[in-house]
Amino acid sequence: MWINQNKMRGDLFRVAAFLFIFFFGAAAVYPLVGYCQNSNATRQIKTANGYVIDIDWVGQTMVVRWLESQGQVTYDEITIFVPDGTKITKGSDTISLSDINMRDQVTVEYRDNSPGPLKAVSIIVNI
Repeated sequence: MWINQNKMRGDLFRVAAFLFIFFFGAAAVYPLVGYCQNSNATRQIKTANGYVIDIDWVGQTMVVRWLESQGQVTYDEITIFVPDGTKITKGSDTISLSDINMRDQVTVEYRDNSPGPLKAVSIIVNI
């Protein structure tokens, strides 16, 4: 039985090319799978206690100045996006973003949606 060496080389080349493309493609896609699976449910919720120094009801953002460290008097400011559906309370009442005013003392729970904005999960307006 004669073996056609050209056919065998062609088949071997096709198999090697398939394996190369398969593993290279898998290596390129694998990091994206992990990135896509990093949903809001797995991101850590952070808290900021401070007061509102700027609010944009149309853009749905607010800037909160908060005490960064307890040992020193160092303040930081964060801009937080407040999407529709964010739980906002004042005492036992549920309020809307338009009910929050400058200088209101707030406790904001938020998620860091890097590379996107900080996203509010809940806001408590202190009475």
